[in-house]
Amino acid sequence: MNWTSVPSPSTGPVRRRSVLAAAVGALLPTSGCVTRGVETVVDDGRQVSLSLATVPTDDDRGAIRIARHLESNLEAVGVDVTLDVRPRAGFLEAVLLDRDVDLFVDRYPVDAAADPDFLYGALHSRFATQPGRQNPFEFTDETVDRLLEAQRLASEAERRGYVADLLDAIVAAKPFEPICRPTEHRLVRSDRFEVDDLDDAPVASRAGYLHLASVEDDDRLHALLTDTRPSRNCNPLSVTMRRRGTIVDLLYDSLGTYEDGTLRPWLADSWTWEQDGHSTTISLSLREGCRFHDGQPVTADDVAFTYRFLADTAPDSAFPSPAPRYSGRISAVDDLEVHDEYALTISLEAAEAVAGRALTVPILAEHVWQERLASERGHRSSPPQGHREPVTGDVDPVGSGVYRLANRSKRDSLTLERHEEHFAVRGGDGEESAAAATPPAVELHFEVDPNSASMVERIADGDADVTASPIQAYAVNRVPADDVVEHAAQPSRTFYYLGFNTRRTPCDEDGVELRRAITRLLDKSTLAENGFDGDAVPISTPVPDAWTPAALAWDGDDDFAGNDGDLDLETARSAFERAGLRSDEDGRLVWEY
Repeated sequence: MNWTSVPSPSTGPVRRRSVLAAAVGALLPTSGCVTRGVETVVDDGRQVSLSLATVPTDDDRGAIRIARHLESNLEAVGVDVTLDVRPRAGFLEAVLLDRDVDLFVDRYPVDAAADPDFLYGALHSRFATQPGRQNPFEFTDETVDRLLEAQRLASEAERRGYVADLLDAIVAAKPFEPICRPTEHRLVRSDRFEVDDLDDAPVASRAGYLHLASVEDDDRLHALLTDTRPSRNCNPLSVTMRRRGTIVDLLYDSLGTYEDGTLRPWLADSWTWEQDGHSTTISLSLREGCRFHDGQPVTADDVAFTYRFLADTAPDSAFPSPAPRYSGRISAVDDLEVHDEYALTISLEAAEAVAGRALTVPILAEHVWQERLASERGHRSSPPQGHREPVTGDVDPVGSGVYRLANRSKRDSLTLERHEEHFAVRGGDGEESAAAATPPAVELHFEVDPNSASMVERIADGDADVTASPIQAYAVNRVPADDVVEHAAQPSRTFYYLGFNTRRTPCDEDGVELRRAITRLLDKSTLAENGFDGDAVPISTPVPDAWTPAALAWDGDDDFAGNDGDLDLETARSAFERAGLRSDEDGRLVWEY
C-alpha cells in the first residue's frame, strides 16, 4: 500500500557552497513556486498604517506587554498602528487561517524534538499558501528554501554549518523576529503526587504525567489549566484550539516519543533505521493487541491512513489540503508501505537526525475519520482550507492513548480516565521502547482556572495537586516557601516573537527594510526584564543555544534604536528612511515615493 506524498524537496546532491552561491547578487530572492495575489501599492504622502495582533492579558501577559511596547514605539515614530487584541482562539484564526493582520506577537510552540528542523514547517515556501501552523508568515525565499532542504538532507557533520547559514539568512530576511525565551514554572503538591526529578519530567508532557507517583494511593489527580480551549474542543488537528498538545498526547499514541532527549518507540514495539544517501527508511513493528478507545484494533492501516490524511485532509478535492497541524513534521515522508497488520515501512527524504520528528504525530483511527469525511461530502459547498469541519470541529476523541475522555464541561473542566487496555497499563515494554510504567492516576481531572495567582493559592491550600499550565511570571513570587509545594522552573522550548505577514503590503517581499526598521523598535533586554519580571532571556535566534552559532548568540547588545528602554527617535526614523519613508510636518511617517 503506497502513499502518494505531497511534493518533496529536490533530492539531488546538495552542497553548502552551492546553496550560498545562490544568494550572491540576490539578497532576498523570491521562490518561483508561489504566485502572489497581493501587489505592492504605495500611496505617496499617505501615512503608514499597520495592524498589530496579540492576545489579552488573561491569556498571556507577556505577549500583550510586548505588543504594547511595540505599539508605543511605532506611534512615536509616526506609524498609524491599530492594536488588535483577540482571545487566543480568535487570534490564531486571524493569524494562522485567515492571515488578515500585518504584525502579530505570539509564542511559537516548538515540538519536543527541539530540533532546528521545526523551521522547515515555519518558513518553507511550499507552505506559504496553506493555512495552518505551517508558514504563518506566508514567506517565500529561494535561499532560505534551499538551506532548509539542505539541513534536512545533510550528514550530521555538515548539518551544523547549514543551520548556521540558515539562521544568517533568516536574520537578513526578517520574516519574524525572536524576542525572548521565558522560564516555565509549575507546581506539584508532594504530599499527593511526587516525581523523582520534577525538573527533568515536568507535567508538561505525556512522560511527566506517567512518572508522577501517588503518595496516598489516590487514584485521582486534580490539575489546573489556565486555558479553556481543551475543554471546548478535543480535535487533535484544530490549530486554533491547541498549543503544546500535551492532552492530545495523553489521548493519542504516536509511533515514537522523546524520552530524555532521545526518540524511542512508543506505539511501535521496535524499529530499524537504514540510511541511503539523503534518504532514511524506517521498518517498524507495532505493538500487538493495542486498541482504540472504542474497542477497535490499532493496525498498520491506521498508521498509513494517518500520514495520508495529514498530507491531504481533502482527498476528493482537486487541490491538496494539508492538515493545519503536523504538516511540517510529516513533510519529509516520501512513501509508506504496509506489509501486514502490524508491520510497515516509512521512507523519508531526510537524514536520520530529522526523520524522527515524523514519528511523533498522533495516530488516528481510520474508521472514525473516514466516517467524518463521508459526512462532510454531503455538503454542497466546500469551506476554504483550514476551515473544514474535520480539522476544526469539536469531536469526541477516539485515540489509543493511555487516557480516554470521560466527560467535560465546556470552559470549566475536562476529565480523562485511564485506558485499561493500553500497553502501559498491561505492561510489556519492548527492548528499545520508552518506559511505559503503569500510570498511577486512574483519573486526570483538569479544571480551568484562568488566573495564575489563583492557581498558586489553590495549590498552596491543597485544593489541587498540580498546575498543568505554566504560571505566568507575575505570580511566581507568590509561590510559598513550603516543602509540600514542589516548584519546577525550566527554560521553555517555546519563544516569543514578532511575526510579519510578508504577503501583505507594506511588509511584503519588497518591505524587507521596513521589517528591519520595525524590529529595531524592540528593546529585548527591557522586555525580558520588565515584561516578564526578569523571568525570560532575550534571544537572537529561534533555535536552542546548542544550535546557535557564536556570531549570532545574544551578547546583550541588540539592534534596538535607543538605550536603556528609551527610544532614540532620530536613530529609529533614519532606519525607516532607508525603507523609503519620511516624516512629514506633523511627525507622521509617510511614503517618500
